[in-house]
Amino acid sequence: MAYISVSKPYQWSPRVFPTIPRTLNPSSTFNLLRFFTTTDDSVSSVDQNPNPVPGPEAPRPENPNPENVEPRVIQRTPRGNFRNPEKIEDVICRMMASRAWTTRLQNSIRALVPEFDNSLVWNVLHSAKNSEHALQFFRWVERAGLVRHDRDTHLKMIEILGRASKLNHARCILFDMPEKRGGMG
Repeated sequence: MAYISVSKPYQWSPRVFPTIPRTLNPSSTFNLLRFFTTTDDSVSSVDQNPNPVPGPEAPRPENPNPENVEPRVIQRTPRGNFRNPEKIEDVICRMMASRAWTTRLQNSIRALVPEFDNSLVWNVLHSAKNSEHALQFFRWVERAGLVRHDRDTHLKMIEILGRASKLNHARCILFDMPEKRGGMG
């Protein structure tokens, strides 16, 4: 087994250890070698501070009892873009896609959404993966009295049904539009 001398500075070859920075400081080389060779967690004060400066000792904590000390919580700061919380319309669409359309699902959606509005309904219709789910949601929110559809939500539902070649359903939605009954509102 070959021993590396601590008395001489040693430069690591980048080919062998590409992640270890080159160093010329003997004390940092010693710390680096200790990283590779020691398994003991105890480190002497000479190893921690290679250039000791005479002076007063560092003050010790007043409470030596570790039971009364609250653990420090270190908040990790995320890098890059912050993850946006999931949008409520995405949650509703995922619920509709994974479960059958039942009273239980309807109650779950009601509990999730404090107040329905036309923009939320339009976004759910837009995000729905299945035209049947979109139609059931569209009919349910109006029948339950949660929202009164406006022109945009009607046209979005007609668009979805037209793309799915459900023209009879689209025609019924078109005839149910409030303009046919004497005004929007």
